[in-house]
Amino acid sequence: MQALRFRVGGKLAQFRRFYTNSSSLTYPIPPPTAVRGLLGAALGLGPEYAEFLKDHRFGIRPAGPWRHLMQTVNHLFVKNQGGRLDTKNLAGGEHTQIPVQFVAPKPPAERVVYEILVVGPELETLRDALLRPAYPLSLGPAYALASLDALDEVAGEVGEGHAGPLLGAFYLEALDRLRGPGGVRVLHDRFPIRLDQERRPLVVKDLGLEAEGRPLALDYRGPVFKSEAGVWALVG
Repeated sequence: MQALRFRVGGKLAQFRRFYTNSSSLTYPIPPPTAVRGLLGAALGLGPEYAEFLKDHRFGIRPAGPWRHLMQTVNHLFVKNQGGRLDTKNLAGGEHTQIPVQFVAPKPPAERVVYEILVVGPELETLRDALLRPAYPLSLGPAYALASLDALDEVAGEVGEGHAGPLLGAFYLEALDRLRGPGGVRVLHDRFPIRLDQERRPLVVKDLGLEAEGRPLALDYRGPVFKSEAGVWALVG
């Protein structure tokens, strides 16, 4: 079978951790929910994008070094007066300062880049949408604009379990053993996997990943995509 593999990058990324409230902390990689959103925007779909992409699974990894960047954002309190925004107090009115965390490139890199593998139906439709997106690609919020760096198809097969080097974010519940190599940085967090119709987390899982996207030698029981280019863990 075929899988779609692409790289997308930009100056900044921000994928808000769903469990934060007083500050906007970011995941280091786009969760499966954000990947579906990116593909849905490229397709030009509205809320129906979740149904269109419900059978797709993803391999997700950073494609190079990155760092966290914290910026304080001023949120102003404005009122809607009969369809018209009351802006008279913008200068001295109520406001709230919120710390917002971003993923930024780590010098000498100039862009944050992610590599994503897509397994599922309608790959040709997705390929055309990424090449000619209906809405601009972004790495989270609309202002974190992104561009497509590479796009190709990979031949392989979907299976269950793998012992050896594994690429991409993986389910921690399916990990039997981390076998090395030494000197790697493994991150883990609670990620939203699927959203309900109100965009609230419906399925949440613990995912692990190597910080810079390098393969990890694992004994793993989860879904994988095996190809000559490497073995990817599939999530979503």
